[in-house]
Amino acid sequence: MTTGYGKRGAAHVAALVFTGILSGFCSGFFGTGGGMITVFMLSRAGRLRAGDFDRRDVFSEALASTLPVAAFTAFLYTRGGVSISGAETFLLPAALGGVLGAFLLDRLRPGVVGKIFSALVIWAGASMLLRG
Repeated sequence: MTTGYGKRGAAHVAALVFTGILSGFCSGFFGTGGGMITVFMLSRAGRLRAGDFDRRDVFSEALASTLPVAAFTAFLYTRGGVSISGAETFLLPAALGGVLGAFLLDRLRPGVVGKIFSALVIWAGASMLLRG
């Protein structure tokens, strides 16, 4: 099988399948938290590629794979009686933020993007740990 990650062996495909399962589980359990798992694991898979690895591709691929999973998870949440009625308050601002983020992603060096993402993950994790 050949894709953007080059010719893959069975172990590589198994790692990507595991990533999909773990990402989907996190999305269902945490609500799209699987995107962080996807970025981390695709970054590792991308390093196995020939010298054309670009971290920005990983963020794009993670977003493209997270969108359908998040939509399906939201559907399951609503079927289970969980309300998502507050979502309309931030949908438009989130869409505008997405446009701005995509604009910047294309203009920043991959190393800077990785550092911003890493800082965000550390900040989010520390905030959750400290707040209990």
